[in-house]
Amino acid sequence: MKKLIFSILGVLVATIAIQAQTILTSQSFESGPSTGWSYTTNPAAFSVGTDIWDTVTTLSSVTTMPTDATHFWGVQDLANATNGGTTVGDSGTISFASYTIPANTNVSVSFDYDVVAFDANDDVDYEVFENGTSKGIVNLVVGGTGGISSSGTESISITAGTDSVSIKLYVTQNGGSDYAGFDNFKVTSVPACCPITAAPTPTNDSSDVISFYSDAYTDIAGTDFNPNWGQATVVDQTVKIQGNSAIKYSNLNYQGIALAGSNDVSAMEYLHVDIWSKSSTTLNLFAISTGPVEVSYAVTVPTTGWLSLDIPLSAFGAVNMADLIQFKFDGNGEFWMDNLFFYKVPQASTPAPDPTRAASDVISIYSDAYTDIAGTDFNPNWGQSTVVDQTVKIQGNNTIKYSNLNYQGIALAGSNDVSEMEYLHVDIWSATSTALNLFMISTGPVEVSYTVAVPTSGWLSLDIPLSAFGAVNMADLIQFKFDGNGKFWMDNLYLYKLPTYSIGTVSTTDSLGMPDSLDLDCYVSGTVFTGDYDGDQGISFYMMDNTGGINVYNRRDVSDYVVSDGDSILVKGSIKNYNGLLELVADSIIVLDSNKTYAAAKVVSTLDASTESEFIELKSVHLADASQWPASGNSNNVDIITQTGDTLLMRIDGDAGIDSISPGCQFNITGVGAQYDRSSPYTSGYQIFPRKATDIKNVNSVIDQTVANVSDDGGDISWMSVPGASSWNIGWAKGMASTMPTDSVMGITTNPYTITGLSADTNTHYHVWIQDVCGQNMGQWDGPVMFSADVTSIDELASGRVLIAFPNPNNVGSVRLNRVTDVIIRNLLGQPVIVKTNTDEIDINELSSGIYLLEAAEGDTIKLIVE
Repeated sequence: MKKLIFSILGVLVATIAIQAQTILTSQSFESGPSTGWSYTTNPAAFSVGTDIWDTVTTLSSVTTMPTDATHFWGVQDLANATNGGTTVGDSGTISFASYTIPANTNVSVSFDYDVVAFDANDDVDYEVFENGTSKGIVNLVVGGTGGISSSGTESISITAGTDSVSIKLYVTQNGGSDYAGFDNFKVTSVPACCPITAAPTPTNDSSDVISFYSDAYTDIAGTDFNPNWGQATVVDQTVKIQGNSAIKYSNLNYQGIALAGSNDVSAMEYLHVDIWSKSSTTLNLFAISTGPVEVSYAVTVPTTGWLSLDIPLSAFGAVNMADLIQFKFDGNGEFWMDNLFFYKVPQASTPAPDPTRAASDVISIYSDAYTDIAGTDFNPNWGQSTVVDQTVKIQGNNTIKYSNLNYQGIALAGSNDVSEMEYLHVDIWSATSTALNLFMISTGPVEVSYTVAVPTSGWLSLDIPLSAFGAVNMADLIQFKFDGNGKFWMDNLYLYKLPTYSIGTVSTTDSLGMPDSLDLDCYVSGTVFTGDYDGDQGISFYMMDNTGGINVYNRRDVSDYVVSDGDSILVKGSIKNYNGLLELVADSIIVLDSNKTYAAAKVVSTLDASTESEFIELKSVHLADASQWPASGNSNNVDIITQTGDTLLMRIDGDAGIDSISPGCQFNITGVGAQYDRSSPYTSGYQIFPRKATDIKNVNSVIDQTVANVSDDGGDISWMSVPGASSWNIGWAKGMASTMPTDSVMGITTNPYTITGLSADTNTHYHVWIQDVCGQNMGQWDGPVMFSADVTSIDELASGRVLIAFPNPNNVGSVRLNRVTDVIIRNLLGQPVIVKTNTDEIDINELSSGIYLLEAAEGDTIKLIVE
């Protein structure tokens, strides 16, 4: 059987002072497994030559066995399946039956062992069960290189109150040159005459202690624990219990403890002492100052275990604690004493954290950081036993100390309207209070409590939502109250509301990309400029103000808000970081207005920290890998390449409806800058999130179209386009007024391409367009480039030496030229009405209908008809 080894959890292997023991049950392997403390073994007992797992009287090298009578359990070459042994690496076990413990105390289980030359992978372990529950497997002997030997008695204390106990021994052993013997398994009890466990170890900080007798502290020197006062008491100062010093007093009538001179313990608050007794029925402890002045404290003598006493010094009345010279016990019987020391309760030694909230957001009751409302009574007479000290200063900071708390009021000056506030703040320090409640009270009285989780160290800074005080009327606050126990210090009692910040104020980051305002609770307002990227469950959208943009997030819906582009909203939340993205995790959302306009997207050429959560546009990009485009309803990251050749990341969100479009070879993206960086520093992983399908707009990707080798029925078309195009579509139309192709050739893979079969009519012009094809996606029709199939002047027309304006007549508001040139358009009076330089396209929307003359810098003049 394989075994699982645990750490020694809860198993106390005790060194017990030698005392008379009662054997409750035992097994010494003399008369078989059913006699005495019964047991079973696995595998069954065998003894074949030198292969032994059985009771024996002797075994080579096992020199300390037997330890009781004539037999013991011997082990040699246990891992020998041929003769009935275990498989190599498995354990043989001896399992003792559960033994029901009679009415005894101080029970233990023990056994003797002698292990010789256990090498690597050999070991001995045991497992104790109390009431059927394991206390964990304990490593007793672990073999090693060169052989490990060990012998002795293993004794395990059983938890007081246990009803039944058993033990299981595990032995893993292979080979004929290492051995083990086990004997004298027994359950015993020690008569309850004397302590077998040490007094509890004190935990008070030594700086708060004056010790006269304790191993835990440095004792005051010169104390005489057995002065000759004529007593009959016998004092034994040599006692050790589990290695811990204690003093035993027998035949008590009275017994003094003389200190070395006068001792000032007046700064202390309590006298501690640990007492153990089974025979004393009366016991008094005296503190004595010069005079002598002695006052006794009656000890309630323990009937079981150690009694730890913490006696207030006030219990010793007239004794002068600045001049303590002696202690004394009187009574009867026998008792043990340990840990006699004075101590004080830890004090608040550092001030509460300084508040940092703006005074405009605060109504202060008690704080050096703000101007408090006037007239507050911090110690009204409500019949309380609490002692209030308003004179405390901690490093110059005013603080109130409450001692001996039962309840304590704070009465404000009249009625106070704090309804605009949202939280109550208070700082608490305590080392002794175990229960503490804070009440707010309005006229009625209506009072509601808040349970304080009392701090165990340092200051506890509480920020309690006013909603926690339920029915209390915050427009009519008149009082506070504490109840509970112990001692505590209080500072910075004030009410506050969260501040409202601009987005730019809360969205700055440090050098690692972490928000400077991390965990700040606040209000932020802005205009929504995206949809909800989180679908049906929760929210994730972006809003902007004139200082920047920010992501608003919560994994649950907030305030039943339905995200709508153009909403002006006020968000209450906390600044967080999610994989580099600065978020405002929303608690509430209020809609202030709808259908608001906001600033246009800012054109950028890269994605970095400056674009995070901003409304941006990337121009003239194309897909790096069209296969990354997600299937309908899915999300995916898509690589895009900019005009400068940089690869950026576009995130297509399945909730935005963008997956349904088919981007062309080259397109513009409008969207929100985002970030997803899973490790610090958060300085990479920048993305652009298009918000909707119309945020991706195909643009012209074909440039420098030219016509050469013009013939009477066609010409050679050549062009340049963005990377990624696999083929092109070429279309043309006849007539200067044509705006879209009427004929086309699809799927062209050669550049240039020769168009043939056109009319050679000298009055007919042709427009040619070219369209990129990128996989399944197509760009816009780009062009036109124009030429005429005029046989006599075709070379001049194609080369652009003859100026052509089209469409002409014109009713579309824009006229195009067949070459780039400087142009003047004049009316029929010869007056210039439009002047353009270095252009091949002119906006003529400002011209009235009529006839105009269009002059080129090269001297060409043509008639332009505007309809």
